[in-house]
Amino acid sequence: MKVKLEEIIEAIEFAGMETEYYYDTKNEKILMLFDGMVDGEDNQELFEDIREGFAEDYIPLLGQYAINEHRIMEEFIYELPVGKT
Repeated sequence: MKVKLEEIIEAIEFAGMETEYYYDTKNEKILMLFDGMVDGEDNQELFEDIREGFAEDYIPLLGQYAINEHRIMEEFIYELPVGKT
């Protein structure tokens, strides 16, 4: 897999409620999905296939709000053996 780290960071920062980003493993690039379009082109069929997980060549990238540091810390604490908290 080849992709620039800056592109991944940018995708995470700009991902929102309506905009999603995916890594296209076949073409080794990041795709933006927004309002039925894929990278600005109207392609409703591919849009739905990617979002529903039918297109296996696309890996979803998390958005900036999907990473919850507080929840991660809570889960870590609950996984510690008794007496270690």
